[in-house]
Amino acid sequence: MDTALRTLRGIVFTAAGLVILASGFLLVSQTQSFIQHAHLTQGVAISSESAWTPVVQFTTQDGQAVEFISKAQGHSPFYALGDSVPVIYNPENPEEAEINEPNYLWATHRALFLVGCVFSIVGPAELILLAIQRRREPG
Repeated sequence: MDTALRTLRGIVFTAAGLVILASGFLLVSQTQSFIQHAHLTQGVAISSESAWTPVVQFTTQDGQAVEFISKAQGHSPFYALGDSVPVIYNPENPEEAEINEPNYLWATHRALFLVGCVFSIVGPAELILLAIQRRREPG
């Protein structure tokens, strides 16, 4: 493979990995802030968008009924219709709600960190291997 292309790929993978990791850290900070200021309640699974994405209804402390669909789709556990669901929500904006379980609150973060780590390892590894190869070349 062409040296310039390998160098470019290493730089792009490294940069992408760092941007993805930074996004993950920003998302962690936002989620921690949300959790610190949120209210807890119980909701009920009233329908589902898919097998792993329940539509949840809950009532705020001031009596407002709210429905939401989890942003973390595709994560267990599955809630059947009528199941009680732990809910965490923003009291100033109750539509900003999530299922209060780690798989729902932190799934996107884990995915970002996993992808970011892979890119952040593959990019520099490519550059290091390329540098080693250049040193071994005669002349």
